[in-house]
Amino acid sequence: MTMPSSGSATRFAPTTSDPMEERVIASIHRSIQAKMAVGELLAPRIALAAERIATTFLRNGKLLVCGVGVGRYLAGSLRHGVARGFHFARPALPVILLDDYVDPSIPEGDLVGLQVRALGQPDDCLALVSPGSAPASLAGALRAARGRNIPCILFSGPGDDRMAAELDDADIELSPATDNQGHAQEIHLTAIFCLCELIEHHLFGGSAT
Repeated sequence: MTMPSSGSATRFAPTTSDPMEERVIASIHRSIQAKMAVGELLAPRIALAAERIATTFLRNGKLLVCGVGVGRYLAGSLRHGVARGFHFARPALPVILLDDYVDPSIPEGDLVGLQVRALGQPDDCLALVSPGSAPASLAGALRAARGRNIPCILFSGPGDDRMAAELDDADIELSPATDNQGHAQEIHLTAIFCLCELIEHHLFGGSAT
């Protein structure tokens, strides 16, 4: 019996009469379509962001990372992949995951901004992962970075138009171009994985693929 090649197998969707299974398959297809729709837009921006972060390390700077809500978990993935290694063992890189703790004595918009002002230097780079709707703490961090002349990479979400408008020419926005929260988070995670791989390629020249 001749088995289909991996390329031909992807052209055939499984058939099922179970409504729940059909919903799962439809959801997976929508996720793939959302990524494909924004891929060409994001590719050059992800490549530029990877180069920006790699240059930061080459200049003895560090990467500051912060996310709120579900963005906190995505920011943690970025910190882990860049700091410790993504595809292969290599020297650690200086990445700091900023705290998004809640302190009633500090205005919400300054929670992360205080840390950026305390730790940030002009040779650093700031990555913000937003769940959408421009959280005050991330907007405050962006303004703090501006005061320190630190370039920012913003993983924007639905409703972040106002914060994105505050970016300048030194900043990079990675927008999922969708109002679907789930798809936005999946696109952010894919962009983070691409960043980790490209940064390692820039600095160490290796890849597992």
